[in-house]
Amino acid sequence: MKKIANIVFYTVAIIVLSWFLPWLYRLMLPDVKSEPFMAYSPVANAWVKSVTNDDKTQEITLVDSDGKPVEGVLTKDDRDSLIPQMYYRNLMARKRMPDTIAGIETSVHNLKSGEMVLTSTPHDINKVTPEVFMIMESRPERSDFEDPEEVWRWTADGMEFIRIADGSINEDRSARFTKEMKNVGFVQPLHDFSANITSRKQRDDGYLLVDAEGQVFNMLQFAGRPMVVKVNLPEGVKADKVWILEATDPRHLGLMTDTEGNPYFIESDYSVEPLEIGKIDPRNERLTVMGNVWNIVFRITGPQGSRWRAIDATTLEPLGKYDYAYQESFLAKVGRYIFPYQLSFVSVNDSLAYPRIIDISWSAAILNILLALILALMGVKRHSPHFYYGAAITCFFGIFSFVPFILTCD
Repeated sequence: MKKIANIVFYTVAIIVLSWFLPWLYRLMLPDVKSEPFMAYSPVANAWVKSVTNDDKTQEITLVDSDGKPVEGVLTKDDRDSLIPQMYYRNLMARKRMPDTIAGIETSVHNLKSGEMVLTSTPHDINKVTPEVFMIMESRPERSDFEDPEEVWRWTADGMEFIRIADGSINEDRSARFTKEMKNVGFVQPLHDFSANITSRKQRDDGYLLVDAEGQVFNMLQFAGRPMVVKVNLPEGVKADKVWILEATDPRHLGLMTDTEGNPYFIESDYSVEPLEIGKIDPRNERLTVMGNVWNIVFRITGPQGSRWRAIDATTLEPLGKYDYAYQESFLAKVGRYIFPYQLSFVSVNDSLAYPRIIDISWSAAILNILLALILALMGVKRHSPHFYYGAAITCFFGIFSFVPFILTCD
């Protein structure tokens, strides 16, 4: 019984310390990653790069697509003039906004009509969601949108609509939508979907749905009736992830990535336009899209760093790119020599809680061997097999097993 109790004790101690010691290290010595703020200038046709220094001052420079400075340090007034899509209110208040920039009239209407904002994180995509979806009326009787009165879900027979007020089934609407989805060729099960269910918006573009075969459909509700349209994908292209945009400019219905990670705009005429910004892995990378009347900037952020890509808002042709790689800090490098691995129960990439081994480091093998030798020498000195067992285990688990064995010495 004593042997079994010891095995249980050391196993639990190693598991707990595998989580606690790295967590305590990060808490006591935080490692903050920072990156520059990037915006593409329609005036200079170059990137405006803003970096916050350690003393909280900002260093603003103009850089080309290769990251090389175009000219010296800029002032905030220079920055405002170079990226009017962000600071047009200040420019207009100071009467510094030109009438046209790059052939486009700089009226408030034009500037606001080209705005586009989209943010996607792996956590949002990988989280577990209930398989019950709200649906809005895309053409309400009044001008303002109202909160949904029904939800829908997939069943073996098709779509089923449920009244939120009393939980009853709307048989008529369920039959209508099920028939329409079958008519357009939707194949269950649902692979991915996107919708913006809120009454605080200018219009409702319904749902973008990806079926089991990678085909994309746009589903809306007009006066309680279904309208489902299939998106015309190029031959051989299968969709993987979709985002509804509902931007001020209705030209772009949504954004899509295929199974190879290639991005496309889904247009309002249900065609798709490929985007030359490189591949995107939305389940492991954060995506931010900032659009204006002149250009659209994509920021793709992963574990190794960020990539910025700018395209023309009208032609969708590439304008510029900028890559920023994270530099491993001194504290992170030291941690790799201390901890052979780390145990985590949560991740920024999903909403699930379960044990997972991360950051396996062979650099900690040196410390593992040194700690194991210490235990072995103590075993020789005290003639105790306790330390021999600890030395063997410490070769693999390092500091996580060394601590409980050294604290429970005879």
